[in-house]
Amino acid sequence: FGPFRKLRSLNHFLESLGLLRFRGGKGGESHFSRFASPILRAVGVRRDPVKRVMGSLGVDGWLERIAPPFSSEIGLFDWSRTRAFSISRTGIHLNIRGLEPSGQVNPGPDARALGDEIIQALLELRDPHTGCPVIRNVCWRDHLYDGPRLADLPHLLVTDWDPGYTIAEFEQVRDRNGIFSETGDRNGSPKKEGFFLMSGPGFPKGANLSEPISIFDIAPTILRNFNEEHPVDLDGQPFLGERVFQESAQECLSESGSTGEGEVPG
Repeated sequence: FGPFRKLRSLNHFLESLGLLRFRGGKGGESHFSRFASPILRAVGVRRDPVKRVMGSLGVDGWLERIAPPFSSEIGLFDWSRTRAFSISRTGIHLNIRGLEPSGQVNPGPDARALGDEIIQALLELRDPHTGCPVIRNVCWRDHLYDGPRLADLPHLLVTDWDPGYTIAEFEQVRDRNGIFSETGDRNGSPKKEGFFLMSGPGFPKGANLSEPISIFDIAPTILRNFNEEHPVDLDGQPFLGERVFQESAQECLSESGSTGEGEVPG
């Protein structure tokens, strides 16, 4: 963890580009939605299930009319004037025609061009007081992941940023103004870098890899230690080979009651 200076809002950023409009004024929604949404969300009502049910009944056009009280994130936005929005901490959805009840963006090249425009604008975003960039990397979802549930992810994902500028939860637009805001009672934020500690039979003492490891490599490494096969669809590779594990295990067994442990930078 480390200190952070400001919160930044993806939705206010999209609003500054003219791609998002809030319902009932800036960051607002109806009083009914404000009080009804928490109750309905507490019993498990969410935007995507409502959309699926309405679509299966062939009456998805009604979603815009009934949406605000059913989910706080739906009630935030004026969908007829919104082309992109965020309902997760680091993701941005495009309001695609044919996929969303009030879609405003044509699928295909138009959507791709809009996404690229947002990516470029995010990478150019700077703290107005220091002039320093705050976003380091933004990716299309299909550049990061694949699989049958890919369409459930936001179209764009912020994958790296200056930890001094934590991304605010999307609901916080009600109480904050502008892209950047004060941190409130929080003063720390997780950093991307860390370390990985291994301890016990099968792990070499004092191992220190010269290259950083990826989080994708942790699961294959654990499987290797348990002599399990590496699934073909699992990303990543063991960062310590089978020979190292075997030799280390023999060493540990020969040292009665002792265990090996090592720290690997990640």
